[in-house]
Amino acid sequence: MPPQSHPHGASYGQWAARWWQWLCDTSVSISPEFSAARTPDAPVPVACDAGQSGNVWFLGGTYLPTSTTSQGKVEEDNVYRTCAVPVATFLFFPLVNDEFDNLGCPNATWSADQLKTAAATEIDDIVAGALSATIDGASVSGLFGPNTTYRAPSPWFSYTLPPNNVGQFFACNFPAGTCRQRRAVVPTGSM
Repeated sequence: MPPQSHPHGASYGQWAARWWQWLCDTSVSISPEFSAARTPDAPVPVACDAGQSGNVWFLGGTYLPTSTTSQGKVEEDNVYRTCAVPVATFLFFPLVNDEFDNLGCPNATWSADQLKTAAATEIDDIVAGALSATIDGASVSGLFGPNTTYRAPSPWFSYTLPPNNVGQFFACNFPAGTCRQRRAVVPTGSM
């Protein structure tokens, strides 16, 4: 779908907020986001229906680099998974995205403007040519830059953390329950 469209009544930015809610609301133990990366010849089967509902499902990448240089610099983040998606289901997946909030690890007390700036800065640091996407054999162009039509800041939102949540995956003591802090997200995604 074109980036300025509103598939199923929501903008790319609104879908980005829902993607983060899906990630945060889904237990790490069942989330496909935290499965093994594997190889092109042996993708790992995942239950991509975990935490999904409706006509739009979310796909995720990985938090762990799959290839690094001898100096420890991330070289690639390739993920190879396979799953079953119902016919006529839209997919939303960020190629790269970022968020900042005041839940933090440790806790932070940033202003709304500071949260937005921090999220935007991480995305601004992406090197030209570092992103690519191919959908049904067609290359997606125009993915890079601060003015790309695929860049879609989300509205503010909250989420509910389950037991065994994403924060705990990163050794942060995030208790289960609703997080009233809001997040600023600046993703690059596709639908």
